[in-house]
Amino acid sequence: PEFYNSISAYKGLGFKEIVFLGDGYFKKEDDDDFIFDGDLLDYNLNYLENLDISDGPILNYVVGMYGHLPYERNVKLRPDEITLNTKDKTLQKIANQFYYRTKALSQFIEKLQSNNREEIVLIISDHLPPIFNGDIRYNQSNHSNIALLLNNGHPIDINKKNYYQLPHII
Repeated sequence: PEFYNSISAYKGLGFKEIVFLGDGYFKKEDDDDFIFDGDLLDYNLNYLENLDISDGPILNYVVGMYGHLPYERNVKLRPDEITLNTKDKTLQKIANQFYYRTKALSQFIEKLQSNNREEIVLIISDHLPPIFNGDIRYNQSNHSNIALLLNNGHPIDINKKNYYQLPHII
């Protein structure tokens, strides 16, 4: 809640209810410094299942902070699934975090779509992780965002679109 004055910012945007994990709604299961995206998304699905939406549409806004430098993860719960032919341990960590995070995101989207409600789902990355290796580079800037937009399960191409254009696209 203290992150970038978010309580005041969300209230200023007109949110009626603001829930943070520290509000007692979530029990962290492991000893990671940050909450794994899969745990956060599972919590969010449970929260949504118990939410009365009879008053009309809701905006469900979830921000995950997992996966930042030094790219640590609980290897007992999420062991290496990807092995790279490199001595770069950072790249190995990033690849495995991507594996687990995208798997969790895929499961979240699948569960969301199985509830038979009309939904618009917009998923945006913060930025790509910086890779500290002179031999490996992204095709884009590591400050680029990756975005996915689904309208009732149908993907909408938003490549090369500005986010302020999204309401007109939907």
